[in-house]
Amino acid sequence: MALTVAIKKRTFTSDRRMVTAEVTFDNSYASGGESLTPTMLGMRAIEHLMIEQDAQAGLRSVFDRPYNRLIVYGLDARVLSVPYCAAATSANDVAGTTNYSALQANCAAVAALATANANALTIAAQPVTPRNICIAQKNTGGANPANSTARTYAVVGVFNGAAQTDSISIPGSVSMASNKGILVYGTKPFDSVTSITPSGAGTSGFEHAAGIGSVLGLPATLATPAYTDIVQITKQGAAVPAVTGSSPGAGKLNATKDGLDVGDITANDNIVVKLLAQSPVWEVLAGKDLSALVIRVIAVGY
Repeated sequence: MALTVAIKKRTFTSDRRMVTAEVTFDNSYASGGESLTPTMLGMRAIEHLMIEQDAQAGLRSVFDRPYNRLIVYGLDARVLSVPYCAAATSANDVAGTTNYSALQANCAAVAALATANANALTIAAQPVTPRNICIAQKNTGGANPANSTARTYAVVGVFNGAAQTDSISIPGSVSMASNKGILVYGTKPFDSVTSITPSGAGTSGFEHAAGIGSVLGLPATLATPAYTDIVQITKQGAAVPAVTGSSPGAGKLNATKDGLDVGDITANDNIVVKLLAQSPVWEVLAGKDLSALVIRVIAVGY
């Protein structure tokens, strides 16, 4: 198949001509672009070509002048297979109301336990894979029992090359026995964490820490976005079904649709997520029906 060209206007000068035409694509796009030669526009050479409009939303046409081809880019979905190899141990409970006799693994992987004052936590390490952040509170030297103090932790960092922030709230008045703790998990994934700052001091004798949860960051924008864009989740070869609703919960996306909760992770779990993603920079797929795409071009040449 080939492009169909309808000449609408010709303008001549002493040594140049300008041609305005409508170009209709065919029903089977060719990878690398469709040929638009000077002959098709009644010219011997194309020096410059402007694309005045795209008649089909979500598509962008570009003229590759050295090869005389029209290349179409758009939001065609792609299935990406994303491995998260040797993932570190983590959980993603609906925490904040549970007294843990021992804080869960890696709940202090980002910032170690320290006095729960109003100062920013000291970042000691970064997530190996993009993960959500958890905040731990532990009654290490307070009254037995003692109530937690309500406060909010502002998490600042980077995800997929862009600034990312999250807000994690510790509930107040949770009775905690000596050496018991509570955990609260954020919802957004981070490649790296720049700062974690509480809104105020915690209960006297308490310590706090920051670690990782089991919401894995997705490397691309989901096509819809919805849980149906998660094609497959496997953890150590076993299937984890994608389900509707927002994290926490295995197989659920977070509220911002940039992270996927895969449930509790055991050290060195190999996790693979297949997802349907979109990108505005991909060339449309070979064979795609573009017969509804009509563009107006203005060519200058001789």
